[in-house]
Amino acid sequence: MFLPIQEAAIAAITGDQSCVRTTMKAYEKRRNIMCDGFTSIGWKMDRPPATMFVWAAIPENYVSSEKFAMDMVEKAGVLVTPGSAFGPSGEGFVRLALVQDEEALHKAIKAVKESYILPEQVTDGRNGR
Repeated sequence: MFLPIQEAAIAAITGDQSCVRTTMKAYEKRRNIMCDGFTSIGWKMDRPPATMFVWAAIPENYVSSEKFAMDMVEKAGVLVTPGSAFGPSGEGFVRLALVQDEEALHKAIKAVKESYILPEQVTDGRNGR
């Protein structure tokens, strides 16, 4: 391996780790906003213990992660990755990245709520499914 890369890696893992803690706290806060916010509007998702992604089961009114992902972007303007993109075991789930700031996460939750693509909204007759 190229020596400067090795030296950079050594410096990264032996140096000050305060930036790591700061980043971890930011992801934790975003995770809590996302998981708690979506759960509060009817899309239950568990808080993952340590990752920058949330894997969530698609709502029960969907049978395809790709269809749900397309509806999310077309009806709510929210981009998620269909689990099927990661192979057959990913079907039935979507992956959400915790890369947006808190304001963007709140906007996404509101947009999904107002899109009427969740099961409770379907039974209200507003989605037409």
